[in-house]
Amino acid sequence: MRVRDVFNPETGELQRSLMTLKVEGQTKLVSDEYEFAVDDGNVARQMLTALGWQKVVTVDKIRLESKTEDYTICIDEVAGLGLFIELEVLTEDSADVKNIQQQMCNFLKNLDIDGELWKIPYDTSIRNLQNNVS
Repeated sequence: MRVRDVFNPETGELQRSLMTLKVEGQTKLVSDEYEFAVDDGNVARQMLTALGWQKVVTVDKIRLESKTEDYTICIDEVAGLGLFIELEVLTEDSADVKNIQQQMCNFLKNLDIDGELWKIPYDTSIRNLQNNVS
């Protein structure tokens, strides 16, 4: 469960707050997402605390987003981790995930983008960094 505050990158003003539940799907990089806007992200966090949920990690990132016919392309700069390119696509549950991931890799290679496939979510990566520092 996460509460995300989305800020305007130019003004720094809060644009909206979103509450999201991600349920892992067929593979680690595939999940079902249930997301909706909340009027006040801080109140949503207080509600989760009142329900017994605990804050585990904060992911501080700046995201630039664009769309092609096939993908949503996200460029993420994640504090403590670095710069990432994330491709997103909405599919049916019966979709061939391995084939879609191969198509995404080919798409990036056609743009002369070659890098490591990062399979660990940002929150887990940050938590791992924090545990190694402690």
